[in-house]
Amino acid sequence: MTYHIARYNQKIGIFSTAEILGQVACGEILPSDLCWTENMSGWKTVAEVFSRGVTPEKVLPTWKQTCPVATSSAPRQSLFLSSASPR
Repeated sequence: MTYHIARYNQKIGIFSTAEILGQVACGEILPSDLCWTENMSGWKTVAEVFSRGVTPEKVLPTWKQTCPVATSSAPRQSLFLSSASPR
């Protein structure tokens, strides 16, 4: 299943459950960001959708070790899509 993620009325992108949990663990997606998928009646926070006892640490215990933010000295690349993006 994939989810649309948005922050401050700006689309961030479309992610799988594993990608969302990993990005939450890295701090790239925030629990307060909004998410939506086809079966939902409206937008909810990431925390609301993924609050059923599932934490990033349980699902992806090594994600933080491979997080580009934690392991790279390169400048961080934003997840936000540019307005020129075809998505």
